[in-house]
Amino acid sequence: MEAEADWCECCSFTEESTPEYITAVSAEYMGRWSCVLCVEAVGNKVRGAGSGAERNIIAAEALDRHGKFAWEAPRAPGKATEVLATAVPRLLRRCLDSPPP
Repeated sequence: MEAEADWCECCSFTEESTPEYITAVSAEYMGRWSCVLCVEAVGNKVRGAGSGAERNIIAAEALDRHGKFAWEAPRAPGKATEVLATAVPRLLRRCLDSPPP
């Protein structure tokens, strides 16, 4: 499989993915490519938020909010560390509470 490098429109991280994966993610997020980390963050906000048109509105809003956060976080001294310090325990709890794949 051929991999392409593409940059995330939320955090500007460059990630190598197959063209099929890039197309699928872009289609799910209104034509905007997002790396796997941002897709997870946005997906966490969207899960359980509804379906159909409501899901698209929620996904677009979640993507915009996450993009704004990802853009501002590294530029706010001390804030990124504080946010990361509170997010890591939540992420670990979520992972530990999830059933194995």
